[in-house]
Amino acid sequence: MRFDRLTEQAQEALQMAQELMQQFQHSQMDVEHVFLALLRQEDGIVRTILEKLGVDLLRLEERLEMELANTPRAFRAPMYGALPTQVYLTPRAKWVL
Repeated sequence: MRFDRLTEQAQEALQMAQELMQQFQHSQMDVEHVFLALLRQEDGIVRTILEKLGVDLLRLEERLEMELANTPRAFRAPMYGALPTQVYLTPRAKWVL
C-alpha cells in the first residue's frame, strides 16, 4: 500500500495507529488501532460524524482500549519510543485500508 498517496490527516492517523501498536506491544496493526487513532484526531471527520450521530466517544474509546489491552502482546521495541521499521497489517486492516 502506498501511504504517500493518502491525505496528510490519514497519514497522521496511521502514524498514531503505529504508535498505539507499539504502546500495546502488538506485532501487527489491526482495525482497532486505526479506529482508535481516527477517533483521537480532534479535528478528524470520523470524530465529527460520530458526535453528530450521538455516539458516546469516551465510552467507545474506552472499549477500543480494552479490546487492544486484551489482545495478546508480542511486540517489544528495542528502545522506548522507537517504532518498528516494518509494520505488518492484519488481513482485516488491509481490507479496511
